[in-house]
Amino acid sequence: MLALRRRRTVLVGVLSTALSGLLVPGAPTSTVGAPSSAVSAAATVQPQLRGALPAKARAGLTLAVSHRTLHKGERVWLAGRLTGADVAGRTVHVQRKKAGSTRWRSYTSDRTSRSGRFAVSVRPSAGYQFRARVVATSRSSAATSATRSVRLVAGDRNLSQRARSLGKRLGSATTPTRSLSAAKRRAARVPGVRSVAWRGHSKGLLVKVTMRSATRTWLVDGKIRRAYEAAGGPRGRYGVPLADARCGLLENGCVQRFSRGTLYSSDGRSKATGTRVTGREGEVVATVRSQVGYTYRYQRSSSQRTKFNRWMGSRKAWCSFLQSWASEASGNGRLIPKEKTFRTFEATVKRTMRTGSTPKVGALVFFNTFPPSGVITHVGMVVGVGARTITVVDGNTSGKLPPSTRGVLEREWPRSRALLYAYPDY
Repeated sequence: MLALRRRRTVLVGVLSTALSGLLVPGAPTSTVGAPSSAVSAAATVQPQLRGALPAKARAGLTLAVSHRTLHKGERVWLAGRLTGADVAGRTVHVQRKKAGSTRWRSYTSDRTSRSGRFAVSVRPSAGYQFRARVVATSRSSAATSATRSVRLVAGDRNLSQRARSLGKRLGSATTPTRSLSAAKRRAARVPGVRSVAWRGHSKGLLVKVTMRSATRTWLVDGKIRRAYEAAGGPRGRYGVPLADARCGLLENGCVQRFSRGTLYSSDGRSKATGTRVTGREGEVVATVRSQVGYTYRYQRSSSQRTKFNRWMGSRKAWCSFLQSWASEASGNGRLIPKEKTFRTFEATVKRTMRTGSTPKVGALVFFNTFPPSGVITHVGMVVGVGARTITVVDGNTSGKLPPSTRGVLEREWPRSRALLYAYPDY
C-alpha cells in the first residue's frame, strides 16, 4: 500500500509540472492534487490557447467599371482586386440592384488570380448599381467593394464612336470598312435594315447595323468572333449580330444572338458552338450542343460524378441534369426545370410544360432505352428534324463509347422511338 501511494504521488507531480508548462504567464493556476484537478486545470488552459491564435487578416476589395453609361445591348466590364491574406483562387460574387431598391441580387462571379485580381463582363438590360463581395476564410475577413453605377442612354452609335468607347479593349483597326450589298442585307433577315457595315480590329469585330429608327454597333469578340468569321462573318450563315454577347454565365460562358443563328462559348471548350436556331431557343440549343464530346468513366453506374452531377448536387442518372444545365448555362434560368432525380424531372415537365407528339427543334424528347417498352427512361433535346428522323443531343448515354464510359452525344433517332415531346416556353 505504501508503494502504491508513492507511485501515485510521483505521477501527480509529473502531471502538475506538465500542465504548469502549458499555462500562459499571468493566468490563474491551481494546485493539482488529484486527476479531477488536472481536468480543471486543462479547462483553464484551453481558452488561453484559443485566444493565442492569430486574428484574421483584414481583406480589402475594389471594383471599377469600364463605362458609366452605355446603350442597351452593349457590354460593360467590371474588374477589381482583393487585398490582404489568402487572395488567390477566391470566389468574388458580383451583385446588382436597381436604383431605389434595397435588395442586392447575385449576378455573376469570378475567381481571383494569384495577385487577387478578377474581371467579368456583363450586358445590363437596365441601369444598375453593382458591388463585389467575398466571404470570410480561416485566414481572411469578408469584404465588400464600393458601389458602382451604370446607366443606359439612348441615341445612335456608329463604328468610330463604338471604337472610341471600347478603346484598348478593341485594339487597333486591322481591316478597312466593308458593307453588305442589298442582296446580302435581305439574306441577313433583319426587318427594316437599311445598311450593314463592319471593321475588324486586333481584339474584336465591330458590326454597324442601321435601321429605320436607329444606328447601333455591336461587338463580336473572342471564340465567338473566330467561329463567326469562319462562317463568313456578316455575309455568312449566321447573319448580323443583334446585340453584344451576354457573358458572365456558368463556366465563364457567353452567348450571342445573330439574325440567322446563335453562337455560344465557354472556358470548357476551345471553340464556340453554333446553331441556325434563333432567340432563346437558339441560346439553349447552342449551349447543349457545346457539350457534345463530353465523356466520363465510372466505376459504378449507379453513382455518377460528372460535372453535371456536381452542379446538381446529386449522383443519380444525369440525362435530365444536362438539359437543366443547358438552360441555366445559356442564361435562361429554370426555363427547363432543375430536379435531382429523373422521375421528379419527368413529373415536373409534364405538369409545367406543353406536351405533344410533334417533333420541334428545342423540344425535350422522352424515350424508352431499356425494358419494359413504352415506359419513359431517358430524355434528350431535339436539335434537328428530318422526314423520318430527329437529331438529338442527350447525356448519360453510352452509344459507341468505350466500356464503363458515358457521355454527351449528338445522333439521329427514328421518330418512332420518341414517346413524348415537351416544349419549353421559348
